[in-house]
Amino acid sequence: MYTPWCDEKGKVIDDGTVQRLSDHKFRITSAEPNLEWLEHNSVGMDLPISDDSSTTAALALQGPNSRDILNAVAKETLDDLKFFWMKDTRFGDIPVSISRTGYTGELGFEIYADNLSTEKIWKILLSDTKHEIHPAGLGCRDTLRMEMKYHLYGLDMDETINPIEAGLSWVTKFNKEYFIGRNKLINFHKNS
Repeated sequence: MYTPWCDEKGKVIDDGTVQRLSDHKFRITSAEPNLEWLEHNSVGMDLPISDDSSTTAALALQGPNSRDILNAVAKETLDDLKFFWMKDTRFGDIPVSISRTGYTGELGFEIYADNLSTEKIWKILLSDTKHEIHPAGLGCRDTLRMEMKYHLYGLDMDETINPIEAGLSWVTKFNKEYFIGRNKLINFHKNS
């Protein structure tokens, strides 16, 4: 799922995706390093937190042909993979997790793997001769995300606004018993 997280005043600290890897294991992916904030807010909970950013890599493949390209190299088909769902599969001997997510408004996937496999995965994807694959950087991604009105922390939202002001009321679940900043956001929502 996509979600922002807030401070006690209901202001946005950052946003990202939360992926359920197993019954009791999750991955949070965000632009800013939030490890210290997560550790601080987990004090007293039976919640081990670890930073895998130095061992796990993510590659994004976006565009109308992305599913066909991945289906050609993945052990299992991705035809039934729903938006914001994940699947574990392999590219040859490389284990990968693929999520159907993206930040461009196009059909898109993110490929998670051990960082030592990144170069091999990159070469596998670029060896596709049926489709034109063009590596693109953050400038290209930002143009596409702006066209889709996707937010970027630091530009479209930051710690000075709350999720409702940022247009993210659709991911703010007031029926949850507790989340940091909930009371401030409920009051803001009632008065807006």
